[in-house]
Amino acid sequence: MHNKFIAAITILAGINVASAQQVYTGLDVEFSKVAFADPNLAENQDRITDNVWITRGDTEGIFNLAAEPTFTGHGSSSPSPIGTEWAVGSAADWQTLTFGTWGSLPGSPPSLPGVDLVMHLVDDDIYIDVRFTDWGGGGSGGAFTYLRSSVPSPCNAADLAEPLGILDLSDIQAFISAFVSGDPAADLAPPAGILDLSDIQAFIGAFVAGCP
Repeated sequence: MHNKFIAAITILAGINVASAQQVYTGLDVEFSKVAFADPNLAENQDRITDNVWITRGDTEGIFNLAAEPTFTGHGSSSPSPIGTEWAVGSAADWQTLTFGTWGSLPGSPPSLPGVDLVMHLVDDDIYIDVRFTDWGGGGSGGAFTYLRSSVPSPCNAADLAEPLGILDLSDIQAFISAFVSGDPAADLAPPAGILDLSDIQAFIGAFVAGCP
């Protein structure tokens, strides 16, 4: 238990909170946009964070409605979805992957289902796993489905101590205490029921993000 306490303190003290990347693995969330659904409606957008809302029009590729009104450009030269970078592989290996635009992924979109991908949310500095399971081609009305890693809600994850609504030293102390004791309150990231580095990363990212 003492070693676990020292490990948590060391990680929390040594990380640069101004640029702390967050890495979430697994395929815990499914998002689908049905054919001809209006991309401007919230239910047809995968709002991963405040900065990234993935959707698709009736044709062409996916885009980030939080940063652009529609899909822009074609192929590897397209910046859409703006605010994201993509690679083939697992988020756990993000440091060794080569990232580019969504359009630069191997093959055309219809060949993406079943391929393990990583999406980097640039402004949030979050890496997540993504796997498309369906892609509607021409005349499909822009239907698509993918699985992705879950991303904890920043404020709910970090605000663990009184006064609620204010992130301060007491929240850091509360997290460390919960992590060391095995309290489920510190279980902030998948896999559920296991306290590990991913939970520490989730807390740090949430603390940096702050609360309204």
